[in-house]
Amino acid sequence: MKFYQSAIILSAFLSLPYNVRADTLSTAPSRFFYINAGLGAVFSNTTTSNTSNSNSVLYAPTEIGTSLFTLPDINWQNKFKNGYGINLAVGKHFSPNWHGDLEFLYQNIQRETYGTYNWLEQNSTTGATYAQQANNPISKILTRANIYSFMTNASYDLINIGKLQPFFGAGLGLAWLRSNSTQTNNSINIDDPNTPLVETAPAMQNSPSLYGTAFAWQFKAGINYAVSEKGTAILQYRLFKSTDFKANQSSIITNPGTAGQTKFYAGQHDIKGLLTHAVELNLRLDL
Repeated sequence: MKFYQSAIILSAFLSLPYNVRADTLSTAPSRFFYINAGLGAVFSNTTTSNTSNSNSVLYAPTEIGTSLFTLPDINWQNKFKNGYGINLAVGKHFSPNWHGDLEFLYQNIQRETYGTYNWLEQNSTTGATYAQQANNPISKILTRANIYSFMTNASYDLINIGKLQPFFGAGLGLAWLRSNSTQTNNSINIDDPNTPLVETAPAMQNSPSLYGTAFAWQFKAGINYAVSEKGTAILQYRLFKSTDFKANQSSIITNPGTAGQTKFYAGQHDIKGLLTHAVELNLRLDL
């Protein structure tokens, strides 16, 4: 009799975890695959800056005969701001707590472009400086930056509290950046006190387009909420960081559209990687 009583008690004890966990998120079967989709708000305060000299252009006639014109210290700056993100993933539960996925992440954020440059006129024969002007402004303009990423992620689900379950995860992958060149119109105001030269000329400024492939990593943390037996709503924070991207050649054109039009170029350069933060709402469906 005692044997049967012990067997009944043991069976009840073994079934207890299943009954307790039936309405929670900790029962994710290791054999289940899942799909995940979400969107969110993306925030960034990344700034980049690069300074380089333009090509030199011969021009005649001038006050000194033939002059060599250059735009030294062309400084292009980018400031990345807020936007939105979309993510899609396919993954698998490896245990009640561990799961991994392959994720496509798209981020669209605002890019502000601006800067300054100097102007220099030299004697083409001796190289002596005739006139110069510092800190000519490059007008601010807004455009968009597109970041496409493929990431491999691993996540760990912590202890559940009813239908809620905190989690954290991390991932590695590749990111691609695309952002078009922008065009602004301004003027060069030359007033060098060392010379009698006082002049104002229109200027068209074409910023570098941004592009390239980079390595990326991310960290995620949030809360899972069991909507149904197979559906889970997820509120999460994402920290995303990439390595360096590239900026294309830029140009500044003085007196555009006239006989005196002169085009100055600044070469390609690297820009530092992007750092973004995001708050996202996702839905995961076990298959």
